[in-house]
Amino acid sequence: MKYIIPKPFYKIFEDLGDTVYNISSEEMDRELYKDLIKDMDNRFYWDEYKSNKEFDKDNVYESDITFIGRLITQMILFHRIVRENDKGEKNNPINEVPMFLRQFDDEGSEKDHFNISSGKVYKKWSKTSKGKKKLEELFRK
Repeated sequence: MKYIIPKPFYKIFEDLGDTVYNISSEEMDRELYKDLIKDMDNRFYWDEYKSNKEFDKDNVYESDITFIGRLITQMILFHRIVRENDKGEKNNPINEVPMFLRQFDDEGSEKDHFNISSGKVYKKWSKTSKGKKKLEELFRK
């Protein structure tokens, strides 16, 4: 019998942080607006999870970190983990939809957000002087 030694928590947090950063800055919000848990259930490979091969163990670790990173990114974007019922309805609060479905700005001008990547917008904003100042204020607290 071989015992599984826990990974250092900071390694998990570091991997999750890198993954969330990459997902949020590379994928469009609409690509993340799906039931990832249902998707995971459909792609779960039991034999790979039970395997003792180092390659399979590494693959399972990376897949799970990516899965959790995508769930965290959903929390950032949609304030919840997106779930879907058997009718295809998403678990949005009543009369609320994600920003990427917005078609007009506050002044009533047409503005399509369908291809928005909030992570890319955030990265761009954080490089402006106003963004840098705001981030410095947050990190000083």
